[in-house]
Amino acid sequence: MQKSLSMAARSLELAFNKGISRSAGEIETHLLIEPLATPPTMVNDTNISRHVTDVREFGLFGRPFWVNLIYAFLLYSAFLGFKSCFLHKTSRIPGPWLLHWTMIPALVHYVRGTQWQYVDKMHEQYGPLFRLGSRQIYVSDKHAIRQLLAKENLPKVNWYASLSRDPKTAGMFTTTNKEYHRSRRRLMSPAFAVEFTRQLEPFLVDATTKLFEGYHQRVEKAVDASKGLTFNLYEDLACLAMDILGETAFGVSFNLVACRDDPDADRKFVEINKLLAKYLHDGGIRFFCRPFDKYMKRDLNVYNLTNPLVDARFAETEARRALAAADGSESLELGESRKDILQFLVDASLSMQKGQKSLLTRTHVRDQCVELLIAGGETTSNTITYIIKSLLDNPSKLAKLYSTIPAEPLDLPVPGFTALPDTPYLDACIQEGMRMNPVTSELGRRTGKESTVVLGHVIPPRTAISASLRYLHYSPSYWPSPHRYWPERFLPRESELLQDDPAPAADMDAFMPFGCGPRNCIGSKFAWHEMRMVLHTLLARYTVEKMEEEVEFRQFVTFQLKKPEYRIKVTPRMAG
Repeated sequence: MQKSLSMAARSLELAFNKGISRSAGEIETHLLIEPLATPPTMVNDTNISRHVTDVREFGLFGRPFWVNLIYAFLLYSAFLGFKSCFLHKTSRIPGPWLLHWTMIPALVHYVRGTQWQYVDKMHEQYGPLFRLGSRQIYVSDKHAIRQLLAKENLPKVNWYASLSRDPKTAGMFTTTNKEYHRSRRRLMSPAFAVEFTRQLEPFLVDATTKLFEGYHQRVEKAVDASKGLTFNLYEDLACLAMDILGETAFGVSFNLVACRDDPDADRKFVEINKLLAKYLHDGGIRFFCRPFDKYMKRDLNVYNLTNPLVDARFAETEARRALAAADGSESLELGESRKDILQFLVDASLSMQKGQKSLLTRTHVRDQCVELLIAGGETTSNTITYIIKSLLDNPSKLAKLYSTIPAEPLDLPVPGFTALPDTPYLDACIQEGMRMNPVTSELGRRTGKESTVVLGHVIPPRTAISASLRYLHYSPSYWPSPHRYWPERFLPRESELLQDDPAPAADMDAFMPFGCGPRNCIGSKFAWHEMRMVLHTLLARYTVEKMEEEVEFRQFVTFQLKKPEYRIKVTPRMAG
């Protein structure tokens, strides 16, 4: 009997070592058909069942099966980490060794919005090129960045696609398809040319006027305006930027500025900022939940606000064209149509030839307009706030700027693009502000089917490689005293404003606030005009004082403040 049981146990061990998975019944059958020294009828069924149960419960080596599974996973992960660290094509690129085995440290920084601090620290430790694991490369060399963004024009990483409602109808900002982006940019370029931007000027002026009229009303209501009034500049400018985009991209003002002061204002769009943030947050979560993201419901409430505006413009334009066709008029324009970006897209969509209708459908227009809110909203407003913060942190520069901007009465009309005076020092302050606070810390790209060479290192196909814009703007190799707010860098070398503070000339090849190459910011000219207009109007009318000592930055889609407020005290420069 003992010999039979011993042979049965050896048979079981052999079966498991060969990876045979059987039910208890199959194993018992296997035992019965094995040639045993003792006839089957003499085997004690109770003992055999006990052995079968023990093997099924404890698995190999006397451990439960799930424990063995964990050990196997850890062993396999250790092997992959070893391969990534020492045997991968990028193994000669320096970087933190721990991230070859786990990306958790980097992921924690990403979730907290402090990834930019981590990347800056890695650049300081490893130089202009480092890697996080084997599939994520960071580069801060100006020549290498221009090679990747301009010369090679690498496609965007898939994270951008996760921000779109549907990658098939994505706009210029979120598409990862180079050919699709090229055709869409060619289509959209006229809407951001100088001539068309001038047509958008009245909308920008109207929205800005409402903001400063609100400030004027607060001053008039104040008991003693000479003591100053406190404004949350961060939130005020965010509302202004969205109102401007509402006017230019959707044909209506979102009235966010008015809602801050007027309880009777139309509040239909008052939640649009929160809905847009929720939409982007869901997109980011879906990216980390691949491939199960297809089963996750996306918050699309922002589209419930914007789609009716797009559909109404399509209906209006189609009706106008139908009347023109019935009238026999050669011109399709009966009555004056609104000259804004939405009308430009609607006209382009309706003018498509039959075989090209799928290139710009109504859905494409809806998605592109929402992407304008993503790309052009808080990017501009946050930059203006950070410029004011830099000036308040450097009182001598603020005083110097005030000396170049004459004081104006509070009820003076807001000047348009062409009416703004030439203000070289204001322009320099804006540029230095964009250097120190770019709208994003990095631009994510990836290699395609072919490898590329960066700073002498071969980067294999399908590898993410990010251009570290923030660290580029802080690199001591290009910017002397990089942490110093020094607008004089950007002044013309012959400027008299350099006499009291001669600064080294800015390295414009290392200055990329709007990116570079075919995927640079298409709305950079419009954003530049908006920043100049708002800053000049604010500083010409008010003396600004510092209220916030320290702020914390976070990087998600753009650089933003951890606490959504930056309060300043303003006092009218001209009494009465």
